[in-house]
Amino acid sequence: KVLGLTQEELASRVGTTQAMISRLESGRGSFNLPFLDRVARASGGSMNLLIGLDTPSLSSAEKRRRVTAVLGERPFDPWERDPAAVEVQSLLADGLTREHFQG
Repeated sequence: KVLGLTQEELASRVGTTQAMISRLESGRGSFNLPFLDRVARASGGSMNLLIGLDTPSLSSAEKRRRVTAVLGERPFDPWERDPAAVEVQSLLADGLTREHFQG
């Protein structure tokens, strides 16, 4: 978002699919280090990974605060951007239906 790229544009730069970028952004997937390196290079940035630290779980309020800091105050509805079929499956598997976001 900061770079002004769509998920599809970033996916093209990385050499992957829009669905993979969506899973990365939402924290709904597992990714290896070479993939994360490609994302960092494609976005012109870097990533700092902390592995093996005992970190406390974030509260829902803290997660919400962090997401709001990145995305702004407007509620995020993944259904607004016509998600790819694989993302639809993932959303539905987690109970995140269209109706969930319309409440």
